[in-house]
Amino acid sequence: MCGISGFIDFSKSFSKAELGKLGLSMAHTLSKRGPDASGVWCDDVCGISLSHRRLSIIDLSKNANQPMVSKSGRFVLVYNGEIYNFKNLSLDLQKEGIKLKTSSDTEVLLEYLSFFGVYETLKKLNGIFSFVVWDRKLNKLYMARDRAGVKPLYFYNDKSTIAFASELKALKKLSWLELKIDEESVSSYVRLNYIPSPYSIFKKVLKVEPGQIIEIDLKKNIKKNNFWRIEKISKEKCNSDPNDTFEILNLAVRNQMISDVPLGVFLSGGVDSSLITALSQINSNKSINSFTIGFEENDFNEAKYAKKISNHLGTTHNEVYFDYSSLNDLIDFLPSVYDEPFADSSQLPTFLLSEITQKKVKVALSGDGGDELFGGYYRYFLAERYNKYIFSQPKFLKLLMKKTIDTLPLSFWNFSGLFLPDSFGGKQFGDKLFKLSRLLDNDDQTAFQKRIIS
Repeated sequence: MCGISGFIDFSKSFSKAELGKLGLSMAHTLSKRGPDASGVWCDDVCGISLSHRRLSIIDLSKNANQPMVSKSGRFVLVYNGEIYNFKNLSLDLQKEGIKLKTSSDTEVLLEYLSFFGVYETLKKLNGIFSFVVWDRKLNKLYMARDRAGVKPLYFYNDKSTIAFASELKALKKLSWLELKIDEESVSSYVRLNYIPSPYSIFKKVLKVEPGQIIEIDLKKNIKKNNFWRIEKISKEKCNSDPNDTFEILNLAVRNQMISDVPLGVFLSGGVDSSLITALSQINSNKSINSFTIGFEENDFNEAKYAKKISNHLGTTHNEVYFDYSSLNDLIDFLPSVYDEPFADSSQLPTFLLSEITQKKVKVALSGDGGDELFGGYYRYFLAERYNKYIFSQPKFLKLLMKKTIDTLPLSFWNFSGLFLPDSFGGKQFGDKLFKLSRLLDNDDQTAFQKRIIS
């Protein structure tokens, strides 16, 4: 990953040297995202500064450093991510007589933007990315984020400044920005364990949403568009053969293994990471590096399963065991990693895993997103049951059910739960029933969805 940052000062009160200094200061906070190189580009006439920290993965030469200016001189790009189909896109450019001076996906992205335009380019991109590009002819800034929102991009907006960054800490380098806690975001965090897009922990800071592009001009006009929406995709009929799933996953893994640096795989022993590891090994002509952490406390240890998978697949396995107290030592460090509240407990072992992995490889594939794509969480099964046996019933029956639940006290239902299988809630059977009761006279599926993930 890389780190991008920058700002537009509409008052144009800074000199070029001051713009450059502030830009580099912002980029410095992102050095862990991009330890290999840094750069800044600025224009005091327009009051703009663009800065970058680079993690070199494809084309390790200095020619691929950023910010990068297009051959025409019109566009300036800072970009974080990987474009998996960049080689195919480079062929499109070659057909148009455009010669590239690097083998990087950055230059392909920039020249594609320059030749085909921003919106047409976004339709063609297969990858994970957040980028900001400045059009020197139209004096317009474009910010875009990939379809699934894998790569982060925050932006601050007030009457005098537009600022953006991969992480919130970079925005703090602009001392005049008003960064005040948003109480609504705190409420969302308590409900969901994270703060969803487009909001952030600060009032005037938003996230660029997944699949979104934002245009900003020097007259402070802001225009937001979606080049991709999951709601639209979900309504399309799909009649594909189940065997196509393997081909799609296999191609995705193969594309993501394109790298000029050593590559490995996170392996926990679960279905997601085991599948990614298996596909990675299929697409490699040598034994790949797999990485696992284990814990001395047996209740938390999954390393034994990962070891079995590794032996079966023939990977070069790397594992390190920790005492459970090692996780406690990380807690004070987390705010410097995530910048805003984030309460997924998996962040702790993931951080330890990353620490040992980076000693041997620079890029690692993981199985993140598998449960979301294939319905692996318990709440998905629960929702299906609720819909089949409860919400699809006639309204009078649902109201009778609600009346019955509400008439008897919570203590009675919780006691009753002791005699039911744990899958019904056990000691919390009553709590679950009363949550259900509040939904029985509400036909809004959104309300049900919010309740079941809270």
